Amino acid sequence: MKYHHKLYKHIKKLLPGKPRSFSSSSKLSEYVITIPTLLTIGRIITAPFIVYAIIQEQWMKGLILFVCAALSDGVDGYLARRLGQESFLGAFLDPLADKILMLSCMGAFVWAHAPLSGIPAWFLSIMLWKEIMIIIGASLCVIIYGKKIIQPNIWGKVTTGAQTALISWLLCCSLCNWAPFKTYYAALILIVILSLITLVQYARTGLRIVYRSSSFNIRD
Repeated sequence: MKYHHKLYKHIKKLLPGKPRSFSSSSKLSEYVITIPTLLTIGRIITAPFIVYAIIQEQWMKGLILFVCAALSDGVDGYLARRLGQESFLGAFLDPLADKILMLSCMGAFVWAHAPLSGIPAWFLSIMLWKEIMIIIGASLCVIIYGKKIIQPNIWGKVTTGAQTALISWLLCCSLCNWAPFKTYYAALILIVILSLITLVQYARTGLRIVYRSSSFNIRD
């Protein structure tokens, strides 16, 4: 009878209902593949198809795929919080998926024959170097100071939002064969400024981590 009771409790946990939450100390919560994580992985997988559509000038297909991928960025975060399925793997893959999606689409526009002449190489270089510097800084914080995840700041989210809007707008302009050059260059300059502000904010975060770690070492 006791065995049946334990079996019933175990099955009840697996049934749909109240979402299960994973504690930060659980090994399962570190690398478990949840529904939000699958959406994030799907965003990474979608990137090459969007790139192909842009290069082949299949603007409608590229726009639909990109909008779906961009929407999944908000959905996966909402589901992770709503279902209590936040994990280290998801927190690691989510910003990585954003970087892969944005940089690959921008790279495709560099070579695409769009009405706005795509995206200039200098702009892509700035975006690429910004991401490389952030990744190097975050990696050093992990390796040297044991900081697992550096939470994205508000400027990083604003910059990603602006990049998403730019790519969506370029796809719409290419689809309609429309070329508003003044707005185009203003958008590029705005995103460069936002990217530089984001880089400075992440540098400040990294310096705070270094300062706190140094203070603890001195006290010890």
